[in-house]
Amino acid sequence: MAADDFSEDNLTAYEQSERRKAKSFESFFRDAYTAVRQRRPAGAADSAFRDLSLVFTDAPQPVFLDWVHIGEAGNETIARIMATDVVGLMKARPAAPKPGPAQRVAPGR
Repeated sequence: MAADDFSEDNLTAYEQSERRKAKSFESFFRDAYTAVRQRRPAGAADSAFRDLSLVFTDAPQPVFLDWVHIGEAGNETIARIMATDVVGLMKARPAAPKPGPAQRVAPGR
């Protein structure tokens, strides 16, 4: 689940003004994120799901471009988390067996 402006309380003045523009969506997002957190508690092992909705809670600088889209610094933060997860999954995956001579395909076939 991606980060959202409605889960963050430490907003800049600009982010607060953007949040007000999307006030009609706030209850939907709060309910959706609450439901996800109840079904997937923090720290629950699930390699197919990662809740990033609170990742910017303590961000020292502005992260959101508007009420839902994140800027460069936010994208970099999420990309680093995703890359760490992908590398971890790749390391945990058993190595594929190397093909023997009979399994190799000749070029051009």
